[in-house]
Amino acid sequence: MVEKIGEVGIDPRNVKYPCTNESVPAVLAGIDPHREDVVVSICGSGDVPIALSPYVKKVYAVDNSRCQINYAREQATLLAAQDDLFFRDSLVGNLNPFCLGGVHDIGTSDLINRKDYFSSRMNDFGDALHKIEFVEADILDFLGDFNGGLHKIYFSNAMAFGGEGILESFSLPGLNPGGLIYLSGSITYYDRKYPHFVKDSRLTRRAQEVQWGKGCPRWHPKVFKKKAA
Repeated sequence: MVEKIGEVGIDPRNVKYPCTNESVPAVLAGIDPHREDVVVSICGSGDVPIALSPYVKKVYAVDNSRCQINYAREQATLLAAQDDLFFRDSLVGNLNPFCLGGVHDIGTSDLINRKDYFSSRMNDFGDALHKIEFVEADILDFLGDFNGGLHKIYFSNAMAFGGEGILESFSLPGLNPGGLIYLSGSITYYDRKYPHFVKDSRLTRRAQEVQWGKGCPRWHPKVFKKKAA
């Protein structure tokens, strides 16, 4: 029998992403959040949208997996209550056979980095997590519903899953001119020129310095800025 997680009864075998394996401080350094920002973020474990919430006006955490949405929502609830179950070892134990060190490349160091980041900032989230809206949807479909008003988008490594059209073919009209996109991937993925976006070298350098300084060279973050019309 598989132990269920929380009141929503999440089967841990369906939680592909129990925590991010990117550096949260690197994402924050690259995406450069401001108080009036409206951000769309891939949800996954929920770590990135949760981390963004104290610094922005609104975060849409979007994922096409209902299980990930439920998991992330529960994590936010636990963190808001400053409940130590947010760092529960039993959950990690349940997930170990399915993803830790497996195809999703989540290891013990990622869990330690997650705990270090959030445990030192527990008091930051109580009044911030209401700014997260969890959305079960394809992120590109969701972005297609916006006609403007978005300031930042966190795509993580979406390009690694056939998402190069994000920059090559989409103008993303919902993203304001000057708005930012944060992408992660291999060092060769994002060296092309795109019709609607240009690399922000300063923010890219900031994100890379933090990411690599945390001893996580597998990710090569890059930040792109939307060109003026």
